[in-house]
Amino acid sequence: MKKLLIIIITLTLFVHKTLSAEIIEVNNDKIKELTLSGIPIIDIRTKNEWNTTGVIQSSNLITFFDNNGKYDLSKWLAQIKLINPDSKSIILICRSGRRSHLVAKMINQNFDSPIYDATGGMNSWVKSKLKVIKP
Repeated sequence: MKKLLIIIITLTLFVHKTLSAEIIEVNNDKIKELTLSGIPIIDIRTKNEWNTTGVIQSSNLITFFDNNGKYDLSKWLAQIKLINPDSKSIILICRSGRRSHLVAKMINQNFDSPIYDATGGMNSWVKSKLKVIKP
């Protein structure tokens, strides 16, 4: 019985690991490289945040958390599916990197390929004087 329990736990951990996308933290240089290779950037900030700092030119603007901190995961994933129908890699970016990391952890079971998390977020992008545009 003990051996069976160990086998079940091991298989469960293995299946969970193989069904979750890897989350990879990336800096501004890696973001530029990834976008050149066709990986979409998903800017999860709010409309007010986009207007305040601007956005990266190729970003897809899809708010995750509303102004009250609420979200609709299934609706958000449906919007991502329109941009990324094969659940390939995406780059998540927010203001500081905190929300994008949280969202990456929440959605990694829905992706087969790595999810790139922009460490430092738009704060880092703007501080580095990289190009932004008005949304």
